[in-house]
Order: sequence, then structure tokens, then C-alpha cells
Amino acid sequence: ILIIFFFLMIRRPPRSTQSRSSAASDVYKRQVHGEEATQYANQYQAINFGQGFPDWDTPQFVQDALTKATNAGENQYGRVAGHPLLIQEIAKFYSKIYDRQIDPMKEIVVTNGATQALANAYCALINEGDEVIVFEPFFAFWITSAKFYGAKIRYFPFTQPSESSNTWSIDFEALEKLFNERTKAIVLCTPQNPTGKVAIHEEYQKLIQILQKYPKVFVLSDEVYEFMLFDGRKHLTLATYPEIRDRVISIHSLGKTFSCTGWRVGFTIANPTVSAGMMASQNWNTFLINRPASVAIKDAMIQAEQPYENFPNYYEFIGDLFIKRKNEVVEILQKAPFNWHVLVPEGGFFACCDIRKCIKDIPRKYFYRDYEHIQDGDQPISCSFKEVQNPEHLPDYAFFLWLTVEYKVTCIPMNSFHDTSNTDRPEGQEVYNFVRFALCKRQESIDLLRQRLSLIHISEPTRLLSISYAVFCLKKKKHQVI
Repeated sequence: ILIIFFFLMIRRPPRSTQSRSSAASDVYKRQVHGEEATQYANQYQAINFGQGFPDWDTPQFVQDALTKATNAGENQYGRVAGHPLLIQEIAKFYSKIYDRQIDPMKEIVVTNGATQALANAYCALINEGDEVIVFEPFFAFWITSAKFYGAKIRYFPFTQPSESSNTWSIDFEALEKLFNERTKAIVLCTPQNPTGKVAIHEEYQKLIQILQKYPKVFVLSDEVYEFMLFDGRKHLTLATYPEIRDRVISIHSLGKTFSCTGWRVGFTIANPTVSAGMMASQNWNTFLINRPASVAIKDAMIQAEQPYENFPNYYEFIGDLFIKRKNEVVEILQKAPFNWHVLVPEGGFFACCDIRKCIKDIPRKYFYRDYEHIQDGDQPISCSFKEVQNPEHLPDYAFFLWLTVEYKVTCIPMNSFHDTSNTDRPEGQEVYNFVRFALCKRQESIDLLRQRLSLIHISEPTRLLSISYAVFCLKKKKHQVI
């Protein structure tokens, strides 16, 4: 492992501290919206449907497993790539899914959550100037570490759903044009964050056809929501396709599965050579992971296969729980008085709403930073975003503020999951068309969401008044902002 690590370091040209901090700062600007969502939720006593972590407690059998592990003396340093008991249980469980025998010592690396799994993978794969293809909208951590290790990100946007559709689609001809001799990896996520899209066999077949033309390209397959699937959909992992298996790094999160995201326990399954590079990365970064949590998760995985809460096993229970949460949250959003299109997710933690038809109803003040002191700011803009004078916020961000401040419900504006520097986008494919709501909330939070959204009333007289106001404003050379 030491030899592999030093090889990784030697082959990579030095990078200045300045370039690293600038890459981190660039990504941080995307992430600040998520942090602001929680800050605003706290400031305005809003219910937080923004950030994607369960607000219910960890199952009792999982908590008991942690107590048992610490009492059994599992509290000191352990194996860098994961406690032998845990990796053996992972290999046993996933060998059945992969329909092959996984070598626990050579193919599995237990990590500090899926975030470190990504960092390990990029460290093992990326040289300065390599390119990584990432689908938009994206989860920001897919690009953070790639930039840190010197990669160039090639963004590829999903085609946004039409007004009558829930489907985020892929133009594979356009996708193939991004591949070249510098492409080192492509990042997939299924179910996808934030869209809720679940990959299907036909899409994998088309992707494999492209990858066979570029044999040096790896696939980072983020599968942290693998047990949260809706409406009869099945989880497919690209690593089960023999022609591509050795080029897939599958990323999983046991923290998501067992609702203990703060424990930070994830893992990767990859070919032995790549896994050795990721072990080396981990050894010289975080060194190892939480040992008592690792042993606890091993016991939890064993217990999870037993009957649980009137279900054959815990995995079916958690899947059914998310189906119920999805159905209820989607119904509440659909009945809300906003003129939005609620996209029914196929899986995962989130539901998205297309707010294009809501933009004209957003009070003008929320398009500006100093929204509490905007003259005549309570009037809706009653026009397209492009007609708003000198806006400082994109429409999805303004909508997020409106919902949080006035109606005490917090979502996430989805421009933060896009490359906002790219303004050359087709009409109707703008980055500010959507907001995201988390599904992973307890019943009390969902009941409160129903109550607060049901109290919203956007009357037609108000809209007529706002139209008159908009006509008045257009007669001015610019809006007065103080």
C-alpha cells in the first residue's frame, strides 16, 4: 500500500495552494445555499425540508449495536480499509446482488461516508488535466474532490421534464461528444440526487456502448439511495454488467440505509488494483474510520435481514417507509396553491417542483439581498425573470426565500446543483426552474408541511393587481431599490 501511495504522489505534478483553495472556494459558493437553507429555517422558525437527512431517530436495534460494540472493547485503531467483520458482512450481502463472489480484503474499502469514498476514488484515478463528466443537476461533492486533484469538470445536463412529464432524460448522442482521450471518469447516481431519477437497463446499455469506445474511462457509481425505490422500480448497479464491471467503482452509504448519517460509514466495491489505490489514499488522509460504528453496522446488517416491524426484513421496511413519505409529500405539494409542476420521483430522498409558472407570483423584494427594505417589494413581479430590473437572486432562490420567510417552509433552490457560470442554455432549460424538497422527514414534520401549505392563498384579485403594478413599473426606467 505504501508503494502504491508514493507512486500516486510522484506521478502527480505539484499544484499550488492557491489553485486548491480557489477550486474549494468555487464549489463552496454552490454549497452555501444548502447551509443558508438551514440558517433561514432556524431564523424564521420554518420546517426544514431542504437538507436531506432524516429527522427521525436511528432504529433502536442499530443504537443497541453501537452500545454493544463499545462495551465489547471495539474502541481503538483498526484496519485502514475497514474492520474485517464489517467487510466480510458487506461481501456476503453484496455477493448475492452482484451474482459473484466479492473478495472482502481486496475489493472493499470502508470509508468515512460516501464523501470520502469519492475523494479516495479521485485520488486513485485523477492526474492533472484529466476530465470528469458529471450530470446536471449534480450533488456538489461529486465535483469537489475532482477539482482538488486537478480534474476538469465536463458538465452534462439532463433534459428537463416537460410540463406533462416527470422524466429527466439523457441525450446519449450529445453525451458521447464529451468523451475524448482526456476523459478519466464519469459520475453516475441512481437513484439520483437531486432529481430522483432511477437508471434503467436501456440507459446502461447505451452508456456501455460509449464506454467500450473509451476503455480507460472509469465509472463512479453513487448508489447511496439504493433501498429507496418507488412505484415498483428496481435498483440496477452497473457493476453487474460483465463487460464494464472492472471499470466501475460502486459507492454505498450504510449511514443512509440505517438512518445514522452522523456515523459516517460508507464503502466502495471496485477491482483490486483501484481498491489498493483508494486504500493508500485513505491511509494517508483520514487513516481509518470509526471502529465501534463499523462493528455496530456489521451487527445491524445481520439483524436487518430478520423480520422487522411486520416486514420480512428491515430493508423492505425502510423502502416502504420512503414510499409512504413520497406519496404523502407529493400529494401535499400537488394540493398547494402554487402553479407549479410537482415531479413524482422514481426513488431517493427528494422530490422536485418545476416553478416556472410560479415566478411571476414571487414578491419583487425577494429578488434582492436587502429584501426587507425594498420599496413596494410585496408586489409580485408579474413578468418573466428576464424583465426584472437588476435582480440579485435567481428565481428559485427568490422562491425559496418567499416560502421560508412568509410561509415557514424551507426547500432548496436547485441552481446550486448546476454550473451557474454556463448561461448559454436552451430556452426552457434554465438552471433556476426547480426547487427540491426532502422526503426523509417524520410524520410530525409532514403534518406541519400540510398545515402550512394549506394556509397559503394566492388570490386572482392579487394577481390582477400585480399585473397593473407591473405595467406601472414598466413605465419607469428602473425599479427603485433602497
